[in-house]
Amino acid sequence: MSELYSLQGSFFSAVRNATTGKPGKRTWLGNASAASLAISANKSDKNESFGGSRGLYGSLITGKSGTLNITLDEFLVENLALALHSSPVAIASGTVSAEELPTGLVAGDEVQLDQRFVSSLVLTDGNASPVTLVEGTHYEIVSLAGGIVKVLSPASLTQPFEAAYSYAAADSLAIFANSTPPERWIFFDGINTVTGDKVIL
Repeated sequence: MSELYSLQGSFFSAVRNATTGKPGKRTWLGNASAASLAISANKSDKNESFGGSRGLYGSLITGKSGTLNITLDEFLVENLALALHSSPVAIASGTVSAEELPTGLVAGDEVQLDQRFVSSLVLTDGNASPVTLVEGTHYEIVSLAGGIVKVLSPASLTQPFEAAYSYAAADSLAIFANSTPPERWIFFDGINTVTGDKVIL
């Protein structure tokens, strides 16, 4: 009987309950193109000190560890949260009416708005009777997704400029937001494509 194996399947993650040890809700990690598991044990060798030869007398296991490496192909919020030690924060869509930009801007300067995934952007200057800046003349949009604007010709305008725009819903992830990342269960639910047997890890 063949003992060969070639696995395909799905990886899931779940936060471990600190009290019961049981997993919480499972989250599929998307397509995983590669995975490897390495188990190791650290040991301290002891040599004899009574016979004159200092031969190996025994070994003490001082620690055990395991390393799981998974190559995940999909840009999923859960995957990023795992990698960044973070927790997703949902940002609702909305509008901004008078966001003040930095003062002292000169031609060529780029500024980033407070929100991302911007649309319907309007810039005005700080005059008592505000002048609406013209895209392509006074400024250009570098990235609506990043909320980045480049100043082209500000000399005839009064600063600070103000921005009004709409922004889309998004998920925010702060790096190391979880100072102590939670322990997680990792599940593999798959099949040995050589034999057709189901494999659960």
